[in-house]
Amino acid sequence: MLEGEIESFLAEECASGNVNKRNGRTSKRVLSDAGSLGIFTPRDRKGDFEPELIGKRDRALSSGLDDQILSLYAQGNSVEDVRLQLEDIYGVSISAGRISQITDKVLPEIQEWRTRSLQSFYPIVYLDAIHFKVRQDGKYINSAFYTVYSVDWEGNRDVLGLYINSGGEGAKKWGMVMEDLKVRGVTDIMVICTDDLQGFSEQIQEVFPASIIQKCIVHQMRNSLKYVDEVDRKAVIKDLRQVYTSTTEEGTKTVISAFEAPWGKKYKYIVKQWRENWTELMAFLNFPLPRRKMIYTTNPVEVLFESCEN
Repeated sequence: MLEGEIESFLAEECASGNVNKRNGRTSKRVLSDAGSLGIFTPRDRKGDFEPELIGKRDRALSSGLDDQILSLYAQGNSVEDVRLQLEDIYGVSISAGRISQITDKVLPEIQEWRTRSLQSFYPIVYLDAIHFKVRQDGKYINSAFYTVYSVDWEGNRDVLGLYINSGGEGAKKWGMVMEDLKVRGVTDIMVICTDDLQGFSEQIQEVFPASIIQKCIVHQMRNSLKYVDEVDRKAVIKDLRQVYTSTTEEGTKTVISAFEAPWGKKYKYIVKQWRENWTELMAFLNFPLPRRKMIYTTNPVEVLFESCEN
């Protein structure tokens, strides 16, 4: 970084007509968050070069190495990978033990966030697992982030909890997540929006029996279209969309019956899925029109993770 600084400085000197050249380097040791480091500061013949990374008389380095280490570690790099990358990028040799000390500094903050007290009541809570590949011990494994995302009475959105689990998504794990919410102070939730995971509703009812369960319409649409022939896809989407865009439950029942006439024989599984989950799919119809789009899908969780990636 210091070499880059002097190259830029000398280029500017040359562009302005000033004749200036390198004049060796000066060595010194500085203190940093990563320990004591030996550095070599380039010099120019006129003595005008003032490095921004660390001044000529400075003995402490605030280069943000800790932030770089945490960033690399958060991307799934092992401690050894972080050590090698720092050496390759910055030419800084830091022991694996020191890197572990730096990464461990965030653990108390994470624990404080994970165990913080919550409000006793939430109007809407979205429960959805987002699946990622996580690098662990040099290998990539499938992991699920069980995400609890809420909206309070004032419209404020908040992530109540993130729970990582290796492997697939399971209803019993969700039961443990909801028990944790209860321990942290949540006593009631008006609407819980979920996907159609087997056994999910039963787990919710055990912990929050008074909650209204809204199964995600978007997930239901994806499941319905899973085995639809490409030639039928647009027509099936159009007909199914009329089911959840109807303004009354009577209207939705009429639409699903109308859908069954042309498609019921070829796509019997679609009609079966919708009828079996009908009560929980149509729960949003009991709310005013402006609120329905907030309730019938867990997409806010996917949008949350997309914004984090961007």
